[in-house]
Amino acid sequence: MIPLPTEILMQIASYLNASDKKTMLFTCHDWHEIFRNSLYNTVIIKSFDQFKELHEALQISYHKSLIPNGHVIKHLSVQPRKSTCFQKKWPEPELPYSLLESLPQLCPYLESLDFDPTSWKMCASYCTLDSWKHLRKIPAITCLNETFSSLKYLGGTLTSITVQSGILVDVSTSNRLSSIFSLTPYLEELTIQGEQYEGPILKLKFQDMELLHCLLPKLTRLSIVGSSIEMPICSSKLMAQQMMARSNTSELRYLHWDTRHTPSIWLLYIAHKYPHLRHLQLDVHYDSQEIPNGTPQVEEELFLNLVDKCRHIEILALSCPTLSHWLTIPFLKSLKNNQCVSQICFPVQKSNQIKRVAELEFIADHISQFTTMLEVDQWRINSNISHTFRLLENFHKLSYLKIKCDSYHTEYDLQHLLDACPALETLVLEWGTLYVPSPLSYYGRTKRYNLKELYVTFIAFETHFSNFLSRTCQSLKVLSMTKCKQLCDIKDMVSQTTVYIDMPNHEFETIVLDGIRLDYSSANMFYSGLSSYIRIAYVQTRDDAIWQQHRTTQDANNDGPLIETLAPRDALAIQAYFDERKQHSFVNTSKGFLKGLYEQNIDNILKTNLMFGYVDIRCKRLQNFLFSSNINCYRAR
Repeated sequence: MIPLPTEILMQIASYLNASDKKTMLFTCHDWHEIFRNSLYNTVIIKSFDQFKELHEALQISYHKSLIPNGHVIKHLSVQPRKSTCFQKKWPEPELPYSLLESLPQLCPYLESLDFDPTSWKMCASYCTLDSWKHLRKIPAITCLNETFSSLKYLGGTLTSITVQSGILVDVSTSNRLSSIFSLTPYLEELTIQGEQYEGPILKLKFQDMELLHCLLPKLTRLSIVGSSIEMPICSSKLMAQQMMARSNTSELRYLHWDTRHTPSIWLLYIAHKYPHLRHLQLDVHYDSQEIPNGTPQVEEELFLNLVDKCRHIEILALSCPTLSHWLTIPFLKSLKNNQCVSQICFPVQKSNQIKRVAELEFIADHISQFTTMLEVDQWRINSNISHTFRLLENFHKLSYLKIKCDSYHTEYDLQHLLDACPALETLVLEWGTLYVPSPLSYYGRTKRYNLKELYVTFIAFETHFSNFLSRTCQSLKVLSMTKCKQLCDIKDMVSQTTVYIDMPNHEFETIVLDGIRLDYSSANMFYSGLSSYIRIAYVQTRDDAIWQQHRTTQDANNDGPLIETLAPRDALAIQAYFDERKQHSFVNTSKGFLKGLYEQNIDNILKTNLMFGYVDIRCKRLQNFLFSSNINCYRAR
């Protein structure tokens, strides 16, 4: 056997998953080190149990091996998945100190470390951080004391950090910035993240930004994001004069600003300060005191100056209160003349919704070949959905699409939509009726779509909806259905009993069912005052099969729903009940329907929940299942 060069084996390893790499370790002696390095180079942990298992394995290897496996780990991420139901936000569980204490000894050559801020705070306070001589990236810093204790030992080697905005708030913001970032002179990536909940407002002014770049001359990526951050200005004229006296920053390539207040005059600063930008994502908020009403030309000139000065932009994502202030022919002409742009994004949940058919036609005519994200308010557009679909056929790079309507009368042909946007990875639909081809029409079809995430809200769907997704969208990882209903056949009791999500070959990261019901529910005939959202789910994966019930919590301090796994006796009882119900055994009359419920030897809450049917989920693997229904919601009579 002719040995393969190491370079080829390394290329092969880059395409394999962890399980395959583990198999290749023991194929032959010459391959062991190559695939071991690839397997342990980056370790991603998704549960605390996995972290404990890893810790035990690293300890064994540390005492038995000449070069322990922990010495090969360069990147470690411990991000346990979130709770699998909607309930009160409990504090994030922290990693045990007993496991963190020995981490610097077991993994001395770590270059990046990522886990929850609480655990990092404990690690920074009690672990011997000076053992990590090669650490380049650490978890988010959320505490001032922790900041100085960790940066004292690690600041000289760090190239990337995330800092919570609250620790930068001080009487003198400049002094606080100087005391922290003077410890990290080689920083290349900086993220200032706003507080998750309400907290002190961080105000970054022109002088603060200049100081930041003076302290961090090697900065290539800068993100300032959060609703607890403002970027105020005192005077536009004074700021313009001051910035012209300052030199530009040639190193910065990536800039992302999204704060609660970013006046448009900062466009002038960006154009002067960052001429070599490659990626710009910016959310602009107009300052009514600086920009008089009725002068959109000022805004248009600022945006036009931006692309005239920043001639190397490849990815552009802009949002401002008025879309037409930057979406103009001169702006787009100048941008395309730079010959660098490859993507133009319309950030979602901002002020970029397409509200007129003329806007969508303009984008389709001028920048459809660059557009990767789009949000369409179809209910505002004075044209039918079929015209929108025809325009979408021009967007060959579109990877994110959101369409918002206002009633079930809007009809979507999902296959037509996916054919129109072949690169689509994320689809968000609000209001309407979703149709898919019948199973016979796509049986044996080979066409596959790239869809990875599907979010639908107030959508009516057909019974074979999941069959279409199972056959054509094999990359689907996230399915979210909120306040949706399944269209039922009045003569088909199965469709009046079960919502099938039958996708046996899919490995889901998340399935969210936040209020899903049957359009024609037998229970509605007898209990019209109750919310008809389904509260029972049967989840079958490759490893397990369980019946679950959603019910409200009795804890007054917890205002969210709970999911409970049903006992084996109850599971058998409801399985038998639904089997009989599907066969029309007792639902021909109201008396028979109620009698069938009454005869079940289960508690009254479960009896009530039986009325509204159940969700049957079948998939290969499911990491997160979020199941909720508004039990106490009474529909209008």
